[in-house]
Amino acid sequence: MTEKSAFASVLDALERALAQFGSSSGGKIERGFSARGLDSSALTELGELAERLTTRGREKPAQPLKRRLNPEVHEEKGQVVVLINEPALELKRLQITLAGDMLSLSAEQPNLHFEGEAWLGHLVDDSTRSVSAHAGIIELRWARAPRPRRRTG
Repeated sequence: MTEKSAFASVLDALERALAQFGSSSGGKIERGFSARGLDSSALTELGELAERLTTRGREKPAQPLKRRLNPEVHEEKGQVVVLINEPALELKRLQITLAGDMLSLSAEQPNLHFEGEAWLGHLVDDSTRSVSAHAGIIELRWARAPRPRRRTG
């Protein structure tokens, strides 16, 4: 393919893109050109630009951004308290999972995916869970589970 025919095919692709997305010039490109002075890398770049323009609007939907939650674990008067400082997290979307003394958190929001986990340090009684939010900070609170008694005998 000669430089002139390669350049002409790039212009055709650009015209199709302009026609598809509209332009103030009516989707036409002035064809009085000279390919002299253009090297093959410039033609390749123009071709890639034309390809991006013609496929614009047909891209796959963007994957949600992933954000790591970093919960802080504290103890207060026989309770385990977890603080999550993430203003973008909607409380109603938060999924809380306990497995022994491990806490797993996740949430799906439009264009955002949150994940996090923390070691609580103690077993907790999940029936005592309370959840609140204020000023972008989510607070989870549980009573510590009673320790099993050792049998002596």
